[in-house]
Amino acid sequence: MRFWQKSLRTRLTLYMLLLFVVPVIAVAILAYQQGRSALLDSTFNRLETTATLKENDIQRWVSSQKNLVRLLARDPIFDTYGSILLTLDEEDPAFQTAHDALYRYLNGALVESPDVLEFAILSNVGGKVLLSTTPEHEGNFHVTDTFFTESRLGTTYVQNVYFSPSLNKTTITIATPVAKKGVLVAHLNLDRLDWIVLERSGLGSTGEAYLVDSLNVFVSKARTAQGEFLRGVHTEGIDRALSGEDGRGLYTNYRGTPVIGVYRWLEGQDMALLVEISEAEAIAPVVRFGYILAGISLAVMLVAGGVTYLLSRQISEPVQAIARTATLVAEGDLSQRVSVRARDEIGVLADSFNQMTAQLQTLYTNLEQMVVARTRRLEIVASLGERLSAILNVEELLAEVVNQIQESLGYYHAHIYLLDDKHENLVVAEGSGPAGQEMKQRGHSIPLEAPTSLVARAARNNEIVRVDNVREAPDWLPNPLLPNTYSEMAVPIVIEGEVVGVLDVQEDEIGGLDEGDASLLRSLANQVAVAIRNARLFTKVENALAEANRRRDRYVVQSWRKARLVSTKGAYLHRRPAAPPPDEIRQQLFRRAANEAFRHPSPAVVSLSENGTEARALVAPIVLGDRPIGALQLHHRNPQEDWDEDQLAIVAAVAEQVAQTAENLRLFEETHRQASKEQLLRQITTRLRQAPTLEHLARIAAEALGDALGISHTVVRIAPPEEEE
Repeated sequence: MRFWQKSLRTRLTLYMLLLFVVPVIAVAILAYQQGRSALLDSTFNRLETTATLKENDIQRWVSSQKNLVRLLARDPIFDTYGSILLTLDEEDPAFQTAHDALYRYLNGALVESPDVLEFAILSNVGGKVLLSTTPEHEGNFHVTDTFFTESRLGTTYVQNVYFSPSLNKTTITIATPVAKKGVLVAHLNLDRLDWIVLERSGLGSTGEAYLVDSLNVFVSKARTAQGEFLRGVHTEGIDRALSGEDGRGLYTNYRGTPVIGVYRWLEGQDMALLVEISEAEAIAPVVRFGYILAGISLAVMLVAGGVTYLLSRQISEPVQAIARTATLVAEGDLSQRVSVRARDEIGVLADSFNQMTAQLQTLYTNLEQMVVARTRRLEIVASLGERLSAILNVEELLAEVVNQIQESLGYYHAHIYLLDDKHENLVVAEGSGPAGQEMKQRGHSIPLEAPTSLVARAARNNEIVRVDNVREAPDWLPNPLLPNTYSEMAVPIVIEGEVVGVLDVQEDEIGGLDEGDASLLRSLANQVAVAIRNARLFTKVENALAEANRRRDRYVVQSWRKARLVSTKGAYLHRRPAAPPPDEIRQQLFRRAANEAFRHPSPAVVSLSENGTEARALVAPIVLGDRPIGALQLHHRNPQEDWDEDQLAIVAAVAEQVAQTAENLRLFEETHRQASKEQLLRQITTRLRQAPTLEHLARIAAEALGDALGISHTVVRIAPPEEEE
């Protein structure tokens, strides 16, 4: 195949040969197809005749065995002994007499019926085998077998091919009611069925017929070994027949051999009958005829080949020269040129090829330069995106963007507009170079609905606006600070579907911005949008956090100012038994130590002196949140003794736990006071609601308030202001 694809000379030679050979091959194919079709029709007809004969033989055989069982069941012996066998106990002598008589009768019938394996009589109750021509089967039960359950309905039933565990072989069972209380059963020998199926009349040397049951299992004893068909035997013919179809066709049989087959579904026997013959045998005559035609065609090809070879050589050599040069060009050597001296169509092709190669060389060089430039720009955008994600101040963010756009990407000018709070104007938030700074300082803005502004159009339509020559654009708004602008691109900055600003980039040459710049700036605008949203969210979160901290600090201070302390005002002095009681000097040291504790954020060792007394103390603030609510101080018996790090850590941990526990106690006291107040209000309200008159209401209110608040005099008067004396 490769040689055919690569060799023009070969193809030309073969094309010329085809002109001679095609008519011969066409006639040969037509003759072959007609002969094959005729042979197939003849074979199908023969197989269908064979299938019909075998189907009729099978049905006649099954019908004859069915009639035999019915005839036996009507014999007077069953009237005499059948009811005795089916009704009396097995220990009864009469039962044994009836058993022996019926056994002799059925055994004699078995000898005269070679197609029967076994006769048996079953009780209607439980399907127990009361008598069998195979004595070891007596006492078995068939209560769930189909032949038993169906025959009890009063009809003769044929259970088609199945595997019988009691016989340990495949059989057909015929069952019919007998003596009104039992069932006469006959298990058939399938040797006769095999003989009918395997008889080879009209099947040639490779033909065969076989039966398959509804479980895709061979019925014929000759094919009972199913080891190679663990999931059943499947072919196209078998599957169609088991689906209830009758037909014929070409398919592969169970051995993998292509065959011509006829298949039938035997409705009364629940089996598929297939009659097949090897396709090779059926069409052997037409195959031999095909070989003869092939030999004739080959002879014609050999004669014509020599004539066409010389002609094809003169045509193919220049083309092969072009092909060799094209291969070198495809491998990357664009300097190659083809040399053909001919002035015909092939010469024109060679000249066109050389021109194309020269153009490819120029384009490839330019493309490499463009790829390098685009790659560098993408790297710049990626690097800029990383830097933007770390900036959480909007002004710094925008300044970084416009400066990097101008410096790294080399644009003439870049600036960013943001929509004001009223969504009416686009205001310059940042710009590159002196022109950008001047526009930012004077608050340069463009109305969102301005008809002559590329920036406003991009914001209104939420789409990129690109103009290759702004001097020809009717809605371009010139800027005297940027006199060299010739092309411009405005890219909307969108956050969550809403335009919040515009990234505007300008170049100092016509057509200086293309689709590559649009993709680049769109990506950059998306990064700017994300960075702006992150910066705004960060600012909002910082403000909310600062406000929450201020409120928490105010709440802590106010709460502790209102808290009720114990009689010692929330302070306690512990001293060891041997330590002297604190005098006035030491009390002064304690107060100074407390003040020192509030000056340190964590436990610290401080030096104290009071009236010539020197001492060192370990002090620590008791801090709740960021607010100190108390102080803790420890003094050694020896004022000069030092403190180690473990002691500082223990004091820090204790101070933290004291702060938390103190807050819990304060909250508990506050909750308790609130609960007491609410309970008092409920009690007073209940008493007030029980007053029958206004006088009683005033008296109850005065008494309740006086008792609750410990007031010496309480006056409650219910009267409008104008009635007061």
